[in-house]
Amino acid sequence: MNMETNKKAIKYKAESHNDIILQLDKITLINIFNSYFGDKSSWSGFHFIHQKELKDYTLSEVNQIVQKFREEIDKTKDLKLSELKEIYSKHNKAIEDTDIINSLIVKTNFEFPIIKGEDQYQVTKGFIDLIVHIKPLKIGDFCCYKNEEPKEFVIEIKKEKDFDDFGNILRQIKEYREYYYSCGIKKCNSEIMEDDERKYNPRYPQEDTSYFCIIADKIPEKVKKIFDNENIITISLADYKQLKQSEEGKAQHSSQA
Repeated sequence: MNMETNKKAIKYKAESHNDIILQLDKITLINIFNSYFGDKSSWSGFHFIHQKELKDYTLSEVNQIVQKFREEIDKTKDLKLSELKEIYSKHNKAIEDTDIINSLIVKTNFEFPIIKGEDQYQVTKGFIDLIVHIKPLKIGDFCCYKNEEPKEFVIEIKKEKDFDDFGNILRQIKEYREYYYSCGIKKCNSEIMEDDERKYNPRYPQEDTSYFCIIADKIPEKVKKIFDNENIITISLADYKQLKQSEEGKAQHSSQA
């Protein structure tokens, strides 16, 4: 592919709000958000047992390690270390053979209403463009990702020109976030995530399971930091498309080498 063709390939510009929404299918959402679950692998105590050179430990230490992981998974209580490693290998192979698209379970909810109050006092404060619930697939006692917790992404869809008034976007998201996490507001529930599984703490965002995001056709670099400082994730589809094509180009080059 020559340079001129490549420039055309990575050029991306959505024409409308609906154009952007239509591109957010399951595959795109998984590719965008899979990094929030850590590495794709069979993550468990067996991972440690399988990878570590146990000869570096005393017999007592090995027994303690094995016992700890047996307690975590009751089914393996009576198994020997060699049997544990065999189970790990089998499940790890199943997870390695599961592609990224099938390693995560996704549920979406478009135009979710933010409703405050009850009965005759009920007021709709606005509509969230898209809420996405994602959780890793589990195979037996093994999870496809290091982080097993389900996550919620509360998404506002914007166009590049909307950022001419980025202050208005910031005020809107802050207002929606305040309402969405306040008491008495009905949350978006699914078989993936219920009310009691949702964690949002602006003081400790590393512990969050729920995130507010902006997805746009293109986001000006100068405003990204402003939203990052407010714990709002920004995702540019133009950047995503370019990165994806770059990764595909590297993979193709490796396969031809």
